Amino acid sequence: MTMFVRMMCMLRSLIHRYCRREHYEIALNLSNLAAVHAATGDLKAAERMYRHSLAMEEKVIGPDHPDTALTALNLGVLLSEEGRLTEAPVLCELALRSFEASLAPDHPRTAICRKECAEPHSPTS
Repeated sequence: MTMFVRMMCMLRSLIHRYCRREHYEIALNLSNLAAVHAATGDLKAAERMYRHSLAMEEKVIGPDHPDTALTALNLGVLLSEEGRLTEAPVLCELALRSFEASLAPDHPRTAICRKECAEPHSPTS
């Protein structure tokens, strides 16, 4: 395990120990930690972190906030890569609707989301 991953795990532990309340910064760090887990191949931990972050973001900043949409998109892409094609499109469409409503249909994040939702992701083994 790399030093960075160990540090992120320590951060997660501190967040859970000292910051039990829901807060935007905690949700953001959970989402970042999920991306690290995904990049290092720990997809179960990544999914768990994305789901926790998404639930917290929906409560703290709302379901239509661009950061909530980004977490939903990242979780949707992860599930798509795992071959879970029932859940993934629902999250991608949710993210796309949120980006279109909160940013604009022609915003770069909306375009990236539209592209990610349209591309089939090959399942990882």
